[in-house]
Amino acid sequence: ANSLSIISQKESVIDWRLQYALSHSKAISAKVSTNRGDLNASSTFAPSSELSTALLFLVDSSTPMKKAYKDGIQPTIKKLFSQKNPWDFWALAQFDEKLVLRGDFNQTNINESLKKVEIKGRETELFRFAIDAIKMLKERKESRKFLVLFTDGMAEDQGYVFDDVIKEARQNNITILSFGYKKTSVAIGNLRRLASDTGGRLWIADERTAKLEENSYKEFNQSIISGGEIKFKKSQLHPNEQGKEIITLSVKLEDNSSIKTQITIPVEKLIIEEESSSKLWLLLLAVIFLLFLLFLYG
Repeated sequence: ANSLSIISQKESVIDWRLQYALSHSKAISAKVSTNRGDLNASSTFAPSSELSTALLFLVDSSTPMKKAYKDGIQPTIKKLFSQKNPWDFWALAQFDEKLVLRGDFNQTNINESLKKVEIKGRETELFRFAIDAIKMLKERKESRKFLVLFTDGMAEDQGYVFDDVIKEARQNNITILSFGYKKTSVAIGNLRRLASDTGGRLWIADERTAKLEENSYKEFNQSIISGGEIKFKKSQLHPNEQGKEIITLSVKLEDNSSIKTQITIPVEKLIIEEESSSKLWLLLLAVIFLLFLLFLYG
């Protein structure tokens, strides 16, 4: 079933996704409301050049991944990259005992980047280098950011756990999408939680062939381009006794179904910021007026 995932909420701008987007579940309208009624708002739906994407493919290059890389990961990344929109920026990196960027965010030839990947690592520090990859994405200016993992899910970290990765991803509004290449409960559990707790999802390749189900490519694309952004004026919000406002985001889908989620916004802070900004402008105007008087009569 579809569910709404709020990726970021900055002041009065909400970036939302359909967490389990399918081809028939395209959003056709969205609105925000309070217990007082609907707010005046404007929506942008993905795919759109206004909602550009920064995405980093992070490939596990430890030795046990050699067959999976050749038979499954390489062709998968090529196919996924062919779905990229011209306003998106996708990079490629590998990790084992270290993280190495093989194709930057401006790359146009994914085949050349894939040829640079070396599968020969001895250890896999999944959590450490997932955090490093998130920090790379953090610096990007695009509206939406995704970390895409290709790994067996085995983590040999000493100083990090998956909660560290989830915390870093959430703080920086980054969604994790995972492709799993080994069916062990602990490893796949790691990948499933990294994805689900950041608004993403997990696909598991066939353990023998390292191939994905054909529908996986469509689901990946729908995950990237689902949802949208909705904007409304801060002045429409009013705090309760706790200085917060609960709003409801409602999204109508192409099949005439609809889904909703509630968001709690610290309205008091927004209003204070807005008032502070207004007072600053008034002060600036007063200074300009005084300078004008001094010039005129000085």
